[in-house]
Parts: sequence; C-alpha cells; structure tokens
Amino acid sequence: MRDLALRVRELIIATDHYRQAIAAAVGAGTHETATLVQLHLSGPLTPTAIAESLDLTTASVTGLLDRLAGAGFVTRSPNPCDRRSILVGLTEVGALTAKAIFDLFAEDVATALAGTTAQAERDATTLAIDRLIAVLRRRAAESDLAARFACIRENSES
Repeated sequence: MRDLALRVRELIIATDHYRQAIAAAVGAGTHETATLVQLHLSGPLTPTAIAESLDLTTASVTGLLDRLAGAGFVTRSPNPCDRRSILVGLTEVGALTAKAIFDLFAEDVATALAGTTAQAERDATTLAIDRLIAVLRRRAAESDLAARFACIRENSES
C-alpha cells in the first residue's frame, strides 16, 4: 500500500502542476479556471455555491468573480429564484475557454487510459478513484484532524 500511496502522491503533485499550467495558459489563477469549469459543468451558480464547491470564503469568491468578470469570462445577473442573490454565468469567451479546458482534460484522461481496453478495467479504475475521493473528503472533514498532528509536535518538544 505504501507504493500505491506514493503513486497517488505523485498524481496529486502532477495534478497541481497541470492545474497551474492550464491556468497560466488561460491567463488566470487555478481557482479562476476551476470556477470556469464548474460553471461549464453545472450551469450558472450563486457565489455561495461557487465558494462551497471550491472550499473558499465568500469574500475570496467576490474577488475571484471580479477578476473573472474583468477578464470577460463571466457575467453576474439577478437570481430569478431569489431576489437577494445573483447568478454567475459564463460569457461566450468564458464558455469556450471552459469547454476547451475540460475537453483537454478529458482527452488527457483518455490518453492515460488508452491501454485499458476492457470496460471492466475502466469501471474498476473509476470505482477506485471514487472510493479514494470519498476517503480523502472524509479525512479532510474530520474535526480532530489537527489534534493528530499537534500531539506529534508536543511529543517532539518533550
């Protein structure tokens, strides 16, 4: 399992580099490009929904949306279901950019899995990734996660 954990760690690092390279190519930050793709996949969202999907504060999302709107990627419009909120949607250039980002990612995933011909292999890979996502999300949500590491520091100082 340790070897697999090392490979997953390398995957996470490669993913970080990939996201940074895509963002630089687009001329935006990684959170901005993640927002574009989220809007591409889900349609218009409220700033609160964007904040929740990216695990950011709403104040951070306000600045992020200002940058995206200033670059011509998104628009803000009144939310027809809630007069107190707005919806963020993609402009034409935002939609084209988001689609290009996601299509490139989908192409890269397909390239990586090109050697797996059987649907069963692809299904097993998808299932393993889904399980890993669930475990990592549960761990990230643990209320006592900081305590695990605090005791290490305490024990090393004694």
